[in-house]
Amino acid sequence: MATSNISLDMVINLPADSTGSLLQILKIVQAQNVSVLHVETRPSKKSDFSDVFLKLSASNQDVLDQTVRLVEALPGVKVQVAVGSPHQHLKGIPLTAREEMANFPDVPWFATTMQELIEHNSKTLQCGEELGSDHPSFTDAAYRSRRQTFADIGAKYVLGQPIPYVEYNAEETATWGEVYRQLTNLYPTHACETYNRNFQLLIKHLGLSEHKIPQMEDISNFLRSRTGFRLRPSPGLVDFRDYLAGLAFRVFQATQYIRHHSSPQYTPEPDICHEYLGHVPLFCDPEFAQFSQEIGLASLGAPDEWIEKLGNLYWYTVEFGLCRENNGANTRVYGGALLSSFGELERCLTDDAKRVPLDPDVVAATPYPITRFQDVYFVAESFQDMREKLAGWITQIPRPFSLRYNAYTSSVEVLHKKEHLRGLVRDIETDIKILKDAITKIGDH
Repeated sequence: MATSNISLDMVINLPADSTGSLLQILKIVQAQNVSVLHVETRPSKKSDFSDVFLKLSASNQDVLDQTVRLVEALPGVKVQVAVGSPHQHLKGIPLTAREEMANFPDVPWFATTMQELIEHNSKTLQCGEELGSDHPSFTDAAYRSRRQTFADIGAKYVLGQPIPYVEYNAEETATWGEVYRQLTNLYPTHACETYNRNFQLLIKHLGLSEHKIPQMEDISNFLRSRTGFRLRPSPGLVDFRDYLAGLAFRVFQATQYIRHHSSPQYTPEPDICHEYLGHVPLFCDPEFAQFSQEIGLASLGAPDEWIEKLGNLYWYTVEFGLCRENNGANTRVYGGALLSSFGELERCLTDDAKRVPLDPDVVAATPYPITRFQDVYFVAESFQDMREKLAGWITQIPRPFSLRYNAYTSSVEVLHKKEHLRGLVRDIETDIKILKDAITKIGDH
């Protein structure tokens, strides 16, 4: 039995010379699979304006409602819906970020909610990376089979579920122990203070040691209690745009396999030593977690050429970054790739390594090697200096909007109108009240 369509009449008030706006409206209507039964333009009662009469039809009232909301979101457009329309009750309700993005059809797609991120990951993270002939395990059939087991776990995993428990074998545990011992001998003299402080937290609360490989679920739960970050098992290397998008939602996509036993000092791709020893301690730090999320948010909707530049910056800072401490007296490491590779960690602070001051513009234009030690390391004046320089550089990324993460709804908000700033101002005012109250109570003591 055929279902009858629902119709809706609307009047749109446009500036008289806004032919482009009318075309944009019709494009929105077409994208929503809504039929146009009648369209007519007439001079408006207001000078320099015209009225567009539209009669629309669709099989679903929700589709019509969303179409009206998208048209209402266009700048300079005023919409009137026929009296009695079911859409009228929606007037004044803010659009979702996904609806707002209809205003920017040329911007690369990105997840605006945690649910969209989950659904996108289920489509893109489907298999592990092929291992090249130069990989230490290329001829080791048993290791390759084991890697596929971990890849299958990552491909099937849905964010929000408990992360499957993994029983690591004796060879894997021995490799972990070798890497752990070598690295922890170097951390006191090579790692930055922020890293060493948070590494001790993992030892205290998770019993991190050389004798047992920790479970990702345990690390993820602890990390979430510290900074709101969580881990998501990945089948292998992740597309960089997708990896950064995860950071925007405080999701760190991590592998569960370990490097080949024949090459414990270095691995050309991330493994559990890289994830757990290199990155997790700094993700426990609130400032570094905030900084990482800011990088992720900056990547959303960024043009491809800027993702490449952002990739270079991420590589030479978050992965291979150095900074000065103790008023410049010492140079220490905060990059996760260095902190999980005892061979390169030891080398990067010797006279054999080339170290230059951190300049974001230079870094963004510097390509990097993946399968060998780095040719150059960039040194920030301090950990805070690195954050401030990258935050300044990020503002150059060309986007017609700003983004804000809403931790209450686990979603991003698109800010491109004055009214979008109200929620931001409200939250700032609330935080200021809390700050004033805290200062008063501290003063009382």
